[in-house]
Amino acid sequence: MVFNKDRSRDDLKMITNNPTLESPIYGEESFYTDDFLTEKEEKRFIREVEKIVRKSPEYDRWVRFVHGALGTGFVCYLTGHTSDECKIELHHYPISLYNYIQIAIYNNDSFTSFDIAHQVMKWHFENMIGFIPLSQSVHEMYHNNYLKIPIDIVEGNWESILSVVDIPDKIKAQVDMLKTITLDTVSENWDIREKQYDLKIR
Repeated sequence: MVFNKDRSRDDLKMITNNPTLESPIYGEESFYTDDFLTEKEEKRFIREVEKIVRKSPEYDRWVRFVHGALGTGFVCYLTGHTSDECKIELHHYPISLYNYIQIAIYNNDSFTSFDIAHQVMKWHFENMIGFIPLSQSVHEMYHNNYLKIPIDIVEGNWESILSVVDIPDKIKAQVDMLKTITLDTVSENWDIREKQYDLKIR
């Protein structure tokens, strides 16, 4: 460890109030956010939180853990290609990372981008995130609406989050629709036809 921590120092403890800047000319600016003035502002906030999550050491550790836990099963679930043959990416499904951030916002009265990123990463480590390994090209096919993903082989205990926090109706309806897509209803012949990710949370 680079620094020794003095945990007795009161001034080093997390500040739990809401510091606010005040100016007689500009008005007030609070550290915490409780609402967005426009939809554009909200989308920008969510995109920034996505960046925080994806660039965090914790996200990198989660991806590496999934890779290690799947072992030889860390392949593109559609084609069977391995990480030696092509880049394998983890696609959040049936709830997107963008939607997980929306859910975290929906369940907090006031927050910062770091609060939301922390909550979303915590869900990753609680195995409450649904995901499926895809090659980069297959991942692009999905986002270009050329591929349907069967819910049967989505990894992670993603359904648990539905009973733990409040889910916006729009996201809930989207999940209900995606749950109807199964191995029996898709036209593609998926190489992986059973879940591979097995772990315990403590």
